[in-house]
Amino acid sequence: EQSVAKPWIKDYDTFNPPSTLPSRFPLDNWAIFLATDSSSPVGGCIIAHNTPNVHLLQGRTDLAVLWDIRIAPGHRGQGLGRRLFNSAEAWAQSRHCLEMQVETQNINVAACRFYQRMGCTLLRFTRDAYDEGPDEHQLIWSKPLPRNN
Repeated sequence: EQSVAKPWIKDYDTFNPPSTLPSRFPLDNWAIFLATDSSSPVGGCIIAHNTPNVHLLQGRTDLAVLWDIRIAPGHRGQGLGRRLFNSAEAWAQSRHCLEMQVETQNINVAACRFYQRMGCTLLRFTRDAYDEGPDEHQLIWSKPLPRNN
């Protein structure tokens, strides 16, 4: 972790907004979980399983990928991320997945800490993995899932 002279916020939706997913992938084996405060959305996650052309799934049927997870800034630190992660994990287990993976970048230290707290281990590190983000490195985290009987 390094301090930066001028903090900045990366808008991930600029590169791959969730609204484009239906035009890019068949979503039959995807799930979306939504966290709400009364009737307003304050967070959510998307998980994918058994979908052709999703390179992170590696063609495996026993792997799920946590595609996206986010909590509105004013609602962080209340356990919503943990509940969403646990929901995604249970969903993957119900589809007989043995592992859940998630991708993040070295610039997202909070996410790295979160995935570590959730029991994930760093599986892979790829330098300069993104054309649109020079100097960003890809981190793939893995969480083994117990077998359902």
